[in-house]
Amino acid sequence: MKGTKVSGAMSRSGKVFHFVSNKSATDDDTKSLVEGMTRFLIAPPANAKVGTSWVDTTTSTVQRDGAQLDMHTITTSTILGDTVYEGQKAWRVQRKLILSLHGTQAQQGQQWKVDGDGTGSGMYYVSAAGVYLGSDAMQSMNMKVAPPTGDAIPVEQVVTSKVELLGAGSQ
Repeated sequence: MKGTKVSGAMSRSGKVFHFVSNKSATDDDTKSLVEGMTRFLIAPPANAKVGTSWVDTTTSTVQRDGAQLDMHTITTSTILGDTVYEGQKAWRVQRKLILSLHGTQAQQGQQWKVDGDGTGSGMYYVSAAGVYLGSDAMQSMNMKVAPPTGDAIPVEQVVTSKVELLGAGSQ
């Protein structure tokens, strides 16, 4: 999925209204990745200031093509301080993730067990007016996919993302 690009329209607070990708929407793995990219922004709590930290937990289940995978993500966000980003005064918001994935996946007509754990980190930039400006993030997941008989197969997945706003002249 290297080279996957997603673009779309998002409100100032991070709500995604529309998105498209350069990859086929019929590929289930790409579809899951693209849809996941539309839920990357978690708004800070009311009255947040430099030094504020908060924790968000999300759980989702994917059921398709004989698979049932449960994904659990714990995200700790901290406003580290003020900075200037793309010429605007902004907060630097650090996010750290703890990920887990468990379930089964249909392969070769059989149910294979899937177990994985991972981490992620990123720096997000939000203007003094509360406008999302951009981010750089990375997450890695180490999984084991086990057939009904035989040894588990190790799988490592690393995802990096950079989100930038389009300039007024490029829209």
